[in-house]
Amino acid sequence: MECESCDIIANSCNYITVDEMFMPKLAALLNSALLNWRFKLTSTNNHVNNYELDELPLIDIADIGDDVLASEGADRDRKICRLYGLDETEYIISRYYDIA
Repeated sequence: MECESCDIIANSCNYITVDEMFMPKLAALLNSALLNWRFKLTSTNNHVNNYELDELPLIDIADIGDDVLASEGADRDRKICRLYGLDETEYIISRYYDIA
């Protein structure tokens, strides 16, 4: 693809380093409805800034058990919310799933 004279091009690269064995747990946590909901409370656009990652309330990855990884969808998100000790689980989950 060729750039036009009116195009504005930006370049940035953010990354997180973690031991490969923890990648599935970190992915489950970062892709959870809970952290997505939390991120949207403070973010005003779709660009993820480094300070926004730093401010995410991450639990100890070791607390994420195989039962969480074995589950999917709303069930996985409920388990992640429980790891945080939240009472608002259904409020958060209902924002991402068609749950009445």
